[in-house]
Amino acid sequence: ATRAFADAAVGFWSFTAFALFVLAIDKRGKRTAFLAGLAFGIAYLTKETAVLLSVPFAMLLWQRRVFPLQIFAWMSLGALLALATELAFWAYQTGDPLYRWHSTLSSRTAFVAAPKAIMSWWDYIPSPMPHEIFRSNNTLLDAALMFTTNEEWGLLFYFVFPLAAVAIWRGGRGEKTLAIFILSMALLLLFIPLHVPSYTLNRDPRYYTM
Repeated sequence: ATRAFADAAVGFWSFTAFALFVLAIDKRGKRTAFLAGLAFGIAYLTKETAVLLSVPFAMLLWQRRVFPLQIFAWMSLGALLALATELAFWAYQTGDPLYRWHSTLSSRTAFVAAPKAIMSWWDYIPSPMPHEIFRSNNTLLDAALMFTTNEEWGLLFYFVFPLAAVAIWRGGRGEKTLAIFILSMALLLLFIPLHVPSYTLNRDPRYYTM
């Protein structure tokens, strides 16, 4: 490749965080939970789309029927360590610990109109205004056609998605856990409008590395 993208790295750290989270939940391991949080923090620092991991995390807890507060505490500590390290780095390099956030906001002003007015709690969620959204007919059929007809995907998704769907209904706990991660992340990356203000179906496989 002639360009370096963050997608492969965020895919690695995201799946690492999910795998460690599974181990932490099953074994009640504090150290594993800390490492899961650290991996999640690094994934977020690599690319903000890592926040989507919260959905398979929640689905895993629902599958296991558990809510271990101690595990969450250790995970939070690991994630905060990763974030604090970045804040310290930018404070040392630029004098502004929030440099990344400020630079991101300043870059968006050249492409995105002024943010919508805060009229309700829902308005605090970052999103374009209704008249700015362009969905390009993103239906499940469009997504299925992309996965099955785009040559860059090959035959991989002819097997991965059907087997994951079967595992949801007929597999053991381990298979269902993996299927939860694969299917939930695929649907989130397909249909969450991550490219503000417009939203069209991402046809580049690198966006789905997670």
